[in-house]
Amino acid sequence: MKKSSTVVAFILFVWTASATAQSQLSPLWTNTVAGTRLRNSAAAGSDGTIYVATDGVPDWNIPYYTTNAQLYALGPDGTLKWTFSGVDGTASPPTVGTEGVIYYAVNGSADGRSRFYAVNPDGNKRWSKTWDEQINGQPAMTLDNQVLGVTRSGKLAVFDPDGDVFLLPGKGLPSWSWPGLVSPVVSASGAVYFFSGTGIIEAMTLAGETKWVFQPGESITGLAIGPDGTVYVSVAVPPPNPAYTTSGLFCALNTDGSERWRLTRATEFLAAPVIAPDGTIYLPGSVIGGPTETGELLTLGIAGQILRTNTFAGALESTPALAGDGKLWITDGSGKLSVLSADGQLAGEYSAESLGAAPVITPGGLVIVTTEKCQVMAFEGVAAPAKGWPMAGRDPQGTHRDTTSAVPPPPTVVSATTNRNDCIRVAWSAATVADATYEVWRGSATNLAEAVRLDRFVAGKMSFTDTNTPVTVPYYYWVRGANELGPGDFQGPVLGVRAYPSPGGYFWRYSAPDVTWLGAAVAEDGTLYFAGNRPNAATTETNRSCVVSFSPSGERR
Repeated sequence: MKKSSTVVAFILFVWTASATAQSQLSPLWTNTVAGTRLRNSAAAGSDGTIYVATDGVPDWNIPYYTTNAQLYALGPDGTLKWTFSGVDGTASPPTVGTEGVIYYAVNGSADGRSRFYAVNPDGNKRWSKTWDEQINGQPAMTLDNQVLGVTRSGKLAVFDPDGDVFLLPGKGLPSWSWPGLVSPVVSASGAVYFFSGTGIIEAMTLAGETKWVFQPGESITGLAIGPDGTVYVSVAVPPPNPAYTTSGLFCALNTDGSERWRLTRATEFLAAPVIAPDGTIYLPGSVIGGPTETGELLTLGIAGQILRTNTFAGALESTPALAGDGKLWITDGSGKLSVLSADGQLAGEYSAESLGAAPVITPGGLVIVTTEKCQVMAFEGVAAPAKGWPMAGRDPQGTHRDTTSAVPPPPTVVSATTNRNDCIRVAWSAATVADATYEVWRGSATNLAEAVRLDRFVAGKMSFTDTNTPVTVPYYYWVRGANELGPGDFQGPVLGVRAYPSPGGYFWRYSAPDVTWLGAAVAEDGTLYFAGNRPNAATTETNRSCVVSFSPSGERR
């Protein structure tokens, strides 16, 4: 018996030691750059070079002014390659654009003006722009490699490769929640989505045309684009409450700006979500109302349903990073880096003082995190997936642009009924879970050129009921997916026939055994009304009257 207990204790010791070893992460390298504050996430070039921009050293004699704000370039092994010193001030996160040029903004300099810099990959300045606008968020890149930023006043700033800039005013008004803190995002069709102030999300072309406006709440905190073009919006606190006491809001928008669904929760959503290639959403948040501020990561399905919740000791105020192996890298306000496996289990942890900026995964699979103590750390990981929105900034370069969305593939299966006498029901299966918008076409022959479209937007459904057909006449149906880039290929044709009832049969049927039917009437639009009596279950009284209405095809109204 004693020997058995010893064996059990030994096994328990080995399992505990193994689990402990598995949960402890160690950085491959750490480099502490000069300065006293590094609040920004990193960016990485296609060659693996890592770029960080520090805020510098505060000068308490001048409000909001810091000295020695610098841009650093580190090799994949952590060695310093070069340092670029621009004007003093507070730097935005850097973005790597075409030809490896690095872009970032510096605000709060001693002269009260702001700068926007373009720095060559060798560390030499390409150009700079001095102006009175402020861009605090990470710049974005258009499909034509122009550089975008949102100013504090809610204007969209567009820089060409030579540094010329023009401003596109948005529909929003100046707001207590700075629009310039939220980076714009660029869709696969070239439309720019940005926070223009007073809780407004705006879709704009680079010609300055506003495509749509959506106003979900005052404090917009993050934007992302799903693999099917869906626009996701994080809101910390929706109006009309500026006192931070109501729930946070997360919205999914169609590409025309209409709301697909929303999630309201007692959580401040302070950062953009991560979107997996299959459309799964990972949404960071900070729980409201507890004695200490804690964090939660919600895993959502494409319809907004909560699939899983992971809790954290500190608030989640930055976007996680999703690796190609399905692992999520997450920083929280307690100074902890956590790794979750694809099934949501804790796979590793690491703690460092003032750690909290969003992780970035380099093209080579290094996971880069930064601390306010100006530390840059690298952990061994796996490169991010090419599709979806796997990290803050969408990619290691931080371009905030969607270049992987495509028109939907055709549905895998399409079928049509031949035995129903009330309608022809067309059904299909999605090729991917992200396809949510479809077109149904019908023709009297198998020639698609002669078919007509019946329904363009069957959003969120996998079937269509065609009641506008005569009995026994054959029809052919095609189905295709569509998104903001246009329609995909058709699947079909399939044959459908509305059957004729057998002698004494019925076109449709409605059963209510407890009703005694007394009469019927037909309205001008074809609606059928039936009146009757049914027992009153709540009392001993004999009957109560009822009226039921139906469409001509038998659908209850």
